[in-house]
Amino acid sequence: LNYADALRGLMIQKLIQGLIDLEGLDHEVSTVKFYGIIDTGLAYQGENPATGWKNEKCVLAVRQRQSRMLDGYEGFNFSGVCPSQVLAQGPGRQLRRLLIKYGISAEFFPRALLYAPSESDGVTLARGATGGLIDDFEGTWNLQADSTGRYFMDFTDFYVLPRSPLPKCWRMTEEGLRNAMTLERTPFVKLVMSSPELRRRIFGEESKEAADKAYRAHLEKLSKDDTLLEACHKVDEKTGLIVPNKPKYCMCWCMELDDSE
Repeated sequence: LNYADALRGLMIQKLIQGLIDLEGLDHEVSTVKFYGIIDTGLAYQGENPATGWKNEKCVLAVRQRQSRMLDGYEGFNFSGVCPSQVLAQGPGRQLRRLLIKYGISAEFFPRALLYAPSESDGVTLARGATGGLIDDFEGTWNLQADSTGRYFMDFTDFYVLPRSPLPKCWRMTEEGLRNAMTLERTPFVKLVMSSPELRRRIFGEESKEAADKAYRAHLEKLSKDDTLLEACHKVDEKTGLIVPNKPKYCMCWCMELDDSE
């Protein structure tokens, strides 16, 4: 894999395993240990078609031995990604409860934004809690596990929300979140617009009409950024605006625009 993804995966694995140990959950859920990175001496010539980055260094990740989950022999399976029924119980449920508490997401849209108190993006849920955020899978979690469903792996698609209780170095900024929500798929923008509190947080306006204008103005501003134009999926030829959608390479704009330290 590429060097940047390997470093990101290593750091997030260490963070999540540390939180598991801190919360005393290691007897229920864990991560596939990431021991190190080996420089192969190889690099892409030109653009890596998976990331769009140029002349990337290729590395090997040294990790704990594991066998990826295969949820079913019928239909599509990819990289041990856990379906919602696996994440709704057992280790998957406990890991999600932990991630939610610390404002960490691996979702296409971080649903905690719709539930969290205004002062924090972390939501503490009781162990036996049901309903609400713990049973909300609409954001589509990209959590990958081994065949036992207890050891989780591949943390390159994780990001930490701005008001997480974690130290600042882990958190994306409010500006990064605002940019991500502006560029996202139309259904995600509608979710933001459906909440007066989120409209105020993301676009600085509580009324729907004013927030719509602020959204449009910010989209116009971002559509003049050459880096974002390169990263986006498509530009409207008539308006010159970035078409709301996922970015070209990442699963969501929160991941693409994660500006944590």
